[in-house]
Amino acid sequence: IVSVLGYGFDYRNDKFKELENKCIIAEKNASLMRIDAFSSVLGKKINAEDIMRTQRFPKVSGETIAKYVLEHEEFNDCPLLAQYREMDPTVAYKKLALQYFYVTKDEKGRYVTGSCYVEEKYPQLSDVVQLIKENKGVCILADACSLYEEDDLLLYEVIKEGIDGLEIFRPDVLNQNLQKEVLKIAKDKGLMVLCGSDFYGSGKGRA
Repeated sequence: IVSVLGYGFDYRNDKFKELENKCIIAEKNASLMRIDAFSSVLGKKINAEDIMRTQRFPKVSGETIAKYVLEHEEFNDCPLLAQYREMDPTVAYKKLALQYFYVTKDEKGRYVTGSCYVEEKYPQLSDVVQLIKENKGVCILADACSLYEEDDLLLYEVIKEGIDGLEIFRPDVLNQNLQKEVLKIAKDKGLMVLCGSDFYGSGKGRA
C-alpha cells in the first residue's frame, strides 16, 4: 500500500466523492473485522461501537484497539495482556499492536503476519493517479524514503504510474544518506521534491 497526495485538483468532481465513499466503507469493514478477530484472541468481546465513537474517521488501527483494551478494566483478567501491563504504557500498546495486527519481519528477515491482520482494499494506484490528473492535479508519493528503504524497486514501479513528485523530507526520516539517494532519483526522473510535517494535531503525530 502506498499513499498518494493530490494537489491542485478540482475536488468538486463527483468521482472523488465516489472514491472516498468506497475507501470509507472498506476501512470500516476492515476495522470491524480487526476488532472481532482480537476479541476472539482475547476471549472477551470488544465494544466496537465504543471504539469507533471516539474516531474521527471509520478506520480503527491496531494501535487504537491495543490501547483500548489496555486502558479498560474489563480486560484486566485477560492472560494475554499480562506481559504488556508490566511495560511502559507509552510503548506497551505499540508492541501489542505489532504482535497481532501487522505484517512484520522476524530476526531472520522472514515476514510474519499477525493473527488479527486484516488487509484493507484500496483503489488501484493507476486509477487514483488518473483521476487526479484528469482534474488538473499533480500526484505526489508520500513518504518516499520509507518505500525506497523497504523496496527500492517498488519505488521505481510507482513512479512509472505517473507520479509527479516525491515527499522526501519529513521529521521522521533521520537517515540523511537515504534521503540523498531518493533525492537523486527525483532529480534523475525530473520529479518535484516536497517536504511534509506529518502533523495531525496537538498530541498526535509530530508537533
